[in-house]
Amino acid sequence: MKFLEVHSTISRDEDTCIDWLMSNGLICSAMNCKKCETGCNVVLKKGVKVWRCPNRGCQSVCSLRMNSFFSGSHLKLHEIINIIYWWSAKSTVTSTMKETGHSEHTIVDWYNFIRDVCAQYLIDHAQKIGGVGKTVEIDESKLERENTTGEEYRKVTGCLVE
Repeated sequence: MKFLEVHSTISRDEDTCIDWLMSNGLICSAMNCKKCETGCNVVLKKGVKVWRCPNRGCQSVCSLRMNSFFSGSHLKLHEIINIIYWWSAKSTVTSTMKETGHSEHTIVDWYNFIRDVCAQYLIDHAQKIGGVGKTVEIDESKLERENTTGEEYRKVTGCLVE
């Protein structure tokens, strides 16, 4: 299945997205109550799906997003997946705003968060490049242009392995 097909399937609605996220281990597919260790059920509370303890003496509630990439966000899960899709397609902030209907602030925050998560993954899973008989050259350039609001620049880092 192509990425666009996956995106259009899982970002269609919240229930489909939750099922996909659970089946792919991105959010928990089972949860035990933190207070009484009883297995929780997914229930609808005020229009949002949550984990709820079925024990009548407890009935503790916690978010489906707990301990996941999605914790702390108030966006619906399928909306976050939609933003991730546009980020991965290298869409501009403006284009993503138009496609998702979210504010510039929201899109910039999510783009930064996704970038930070990816950067941390690469740091945590660093791999050597090059090797015996290989030459590795790494360079960084700063490209500048002036516009009406002041200077604008972009850093470009490149790597060449021969």
